[in-house]
Parts: sequence; C-alpha cells; structure tokens
Amino acid sequence: MSNGPRLEDVVLLWVYDYWDGPLAGLAHHAGRDYWFEIEAFDSDDPPIERHYFLFELTDQELADEKEWHHRFQQHVGTHTDYDTTGRRDLSGLRPVSEWPKFYDEFEKRPRPCYTSRAPVGWFTL
Repeated sequence: MSNGPRLEDVVLLWVYDYWDGPLAGLAHHAGRDYWFEIEAFDSDDPPIERHYFLFELTDQELADEKEWHHRFQQHVGTHTDYDTTGRRDLSGLRPVSEWPKFYDEFEKRPRPCYTSRAPVGWFTL
C-alpha cells in the first residue's frame, strides 16, 4: 500500500477516538473532508510524533459520520470538536444522564473500516 504524499494544512474537525491525543476522526484538507487515522498506536508506548493517514469517504459515508457526530454533540458533548485554531473546548460536556441517548444506539452500529483503502496522503501532529 502506498502511503501517498506528505500533506500540509490538514485541519482536524473532530476526534472519534482519543488516547493522550487524537487517534481517528474527521479532518479537512484542500477543500474536502476526510477520515484520518493514526498509523500505529501502542497505549503502553505512545509515539512522540504521531503519523496519520487521510482516507477518502463516499458521500454516504461522510453523511453517516456527520449524522453520528451530530448525535454525539447533542447527547454527549462538543468536547471532541476542534476550532479553526486547532483547539478543543473541553467544557462542552452534556450531563452523563444524556449519554445513553447516544451510546445505546451507537454501540449497535458496526464500526466502519476506512483504512482498507489506499490513503490520500499522510500528516503529523
């Protein structure tokens, strides 16, 4: 699998998975939204510099991810969203009593695997 070119100006939009830093989520690059995912990760030995790949999504996949993220924002919070400066506002959590309204349905969703396709390119954080 080709890793593609190194990409500049990748902007994180939100994080889907996080462990002492982003692992996967949605990013924006060159006028399009892409799925991003870390190259490799070991929670016992996290990398100092993290390498990520961008993967194209179909229109339907992107719509699905945005819909699930909207539900997450409504019932869990906006603490995984990045602003235009690359910062997250960790104060955007909803009450814990609201969380099951998202997670009860989300846990039934098969997790899509976008990493089986060739990446558009890679970037670092």
